Amino acid sequence: MNNEQNNNFTPPQPTPEVKRCPVCGTELPAQAAFCGECGYNFATGSSPYTVPPQTAVVTEDTAPLTTGEYLILFLLTLVPVVNIILYLIWSFSSGVNVNRRNFCRAYLILSVIGLVLYFILIFAMAGLMMAGMEMVDESFFGAVLPFIFR
Repeated sequence: MNNEQNNNFTPPQPTPEVKRCPVCGTELPAQAAFCGECGYNFATGSSPYTVPPQTAVVTEDTAPLTTGEYLILFLLTLVPVVNIILYLIWSFSSGVNVNRRNFCRAYLILSVIGLVLYFILIFAMAGLMMAGMEMVDESFFGAVLPFIFR
């Protein structure tokens, strides 16, 4: 009886063959012509889409600045030349706290706007002074010269 049971034993059927998509790694039946996930064509070896390479995730320091750190930033504003150098470094380096970097960028932008407005004001005042001097010269010489050269 044991022999009879052994003779009736059938080995397990092999699973249907599968293949993997070389682009996305999805398992597909062996007879598949296209990948259902990414559209890879097994006949031509081309894919309509490209999978972007995995990039390392860079986490930024987003912790809020403390009151002391803000005070230091404001006090550095009072030191000539040093403030511009430090603000440039903090504005454009990658390892700096995001809040500090944004604060320094805003400070630099406002400084440039202030300088532009300052020079516009200086040139406007100089132009007004020059125009006023010409009016004074004409009126002075027009009124005084005839009396001097009489």
